[in-house]
Amino acid sequence: MKKLLGILGSVSLLVSTSATVVACDTNKRITEATLNDEILRSLLASVFGDRHAAAMDFGDIFNSGDIQTSLINIINRMIAQNNYFRATNNLYDSLGLGKNSEEVAFKKYQDLNNSIATDKLYTDYTKSISGAATTQALDYSIRRQSYSLNAQDLKLEVDGKEETFQNVGVKLPDGKLWSIRNELSTTDYSESIPTAKVLSGSGFSLVDISAGTSSPKAIAGYDNLTGKEALKYRFKDWFENEIQSKIIENLLSISRQIPEAFRVAAGADNKKTAYFNRYSAIGKYSQTWNNSSTPWTSNIKMVWEFTYKNTNFGTVKTALDKLKVDQNSGVLAPGESIAKEIAAFHSGELESANLSEDGNDPYFSQPGFKGFISIKDGEIYGTNNLATDFTYKTSLVNASEPGVLSENGHLYFQGTKSDEISVVFVLPVYLIQLLEDYEIKREDDGEAVKLNLGPSIADPNQYEDVWNQEQNLKKHSKDIEDLNESLKQDMINQFHYIVSQNEDVLKESKTSLYSIYLDADDILYSGLWESISKYIKDEED
Repeated sequence: MKKLLGILGSVSLLVSTSATVVACDTNKRITEATLNDEILRSLLASVFGDRHAAAMDFGDIFNSGDIQTSLINIINRMIAQNNYFRATNNLYDSLGLGKNSEEVAFKKYQDLNNSIATDKLYTDYTKSISGAATTQALDYSIRRQSYSLNAQDLKLEVDGKEETFQNVGVKLPDGKLWSIRNELSTTDYSESIPTAKVLSGSGFSLVDISAGTSSPKAIAGYDNLTGKEALKYRFKDWFENEIQSKIIENLLSISRQIPEAFRVAAGADNKKTAYFNRYSAIGKYSQTWNNSSTPWTSNIKMVWEFTYKNTNFGTVKTALDKLKVDQNSGVLAPGESIAKEIAAFHSGELESANLSEDGNDPYFSQPGFKGFISIKDGEIYGTNNLATDFTYKTSLVNASEPGVLSENGHLYFQGTKSDEISVVFVLPVYLIQLLEDYEIKREDDGEAVKLNLGPSIADPNQYEDVWNQEQNLKKHSKDIEDLNESLKQDMINQFHYIVSQNEDVLKESKTSLYSIYLDADDILYSGLWESISKYIKDEED
């Protein structure tokens, strides 16, 4: 694998156009080149095997016009996939679970990629149909950029066999084909798109429209998709080229972060078991873990904001007074749901008066979602949609319990404009709560090992015990508790994605993985060498 990846940076992949050669310590490296697509795909075949190889869709990252970026992205994707397969299998094997097949591991890697990217697509789409005067369904802007609507040449498993469909559309729960004006025909001005409420549910289905949209054929096994699942088929072209292609570098880091979140050591009966590693990247950057009576704090928070003209202040204040929160601190009452409080607040007159054009969150389907926000040393990470001059940064940093952000005893802030006010809901999410009853599961046969929320056999439940102490009880979230296993895993994936944005984490991951998978002597293109050489350590380092 190391040698094959090295070939990506070698002259065998490059057709030099005006090969200016520069001297280096160990090699002569060319400075101008173009990408030889055919040789590259042959290399991929030798790396992944025929099943995944030459037909792999690289979307926008496969671009001869910017060879340096293209090579880095391709190398990052190949290392991320291979390291995910290697590192997770090492974890499974050390726990006595055996190993996943390459096919299963590849699918799990794709599931991880889809999970992170789908959350963004969901929020982007619900923002586009928010109903504000300046918004229009994402379908239209995607079509204007010449991306395909619906999925083209889509491979699906049907009745245990893989089939390829030339054109696959999405049916809405009401039975209508998801479409916009002039999509079905140049004379059809009708529009059938889901509302945010419909998109938060299920009942979507895939249909074969290869023979035309007038007689769509149902595709067996794809007749009850969620709205989130349906989105990635409706916008497959955009999804792969404009969302997934932008997170390749993050996936490189995540492939290292995931297995390092666990520590394998002796458990009961001296059998190997798993303990959560609080010193891993996701552990260190997501929350505090102190063992004293000091309350814990979360570094990752879900944020929703609603903005109104000052003339609506009386209505806003009346709605705030009805919320089940402390009217000074804004802290949510124990056992209450932040999602229900948001829904109660954003209703009636305030729903139409809201100036925010933000989409819905992908977990509780509440509008006004600003993203998963993490602030460290003044830098903002996460799926951030905050205004550059947002006025509640200090309150957001200090928030450690669910509720409404407060300032000087009132539950609203001046907006980014002087004639506006903002109300901000916050849910600090604690990784410890997402990991309750977590299992490390090998997908090939479903064997699993329950994760211990403690450091070792001497105190296997230490973190869980501290989490349930008095000082941390108000931080427990009913909304997080009620999420199903799949959504909790999706949110853990989001945590990994946010942590991977941290410069220190990303640098450490690149240094480790490039040094493992790349040989400096094989990198003959100077542009690529300049970009990655600082991360490659030799054996003497």
